[in-house]
Amino acid sequence: MSDKHGNHAAFFVRQGMNGFYVMDQWKGANKLHISERFLASRGKSKDGTFKNPSNNADAFFVIEH
Repeated sequence: MSDKHGNHAAFFVRQGMNGFYVMDQWKGANKLHISERFLASRGKSKDGTFKNPSNNADAFFVIEH
């Protein structure tokens, strides 16, 4: 999806303790390099929505082939 905030891509790298690692790349002058980061499990809010869903391992799903 394209929007006014820029574009982003991430690939699953490996499972970690209480989350997983991804390789990230953003479109933008201040984020030129591909980097690895950890997405921790952050759970849900009282209303049932994911806390910070873009950075919450609990908000992601694995698609297996």
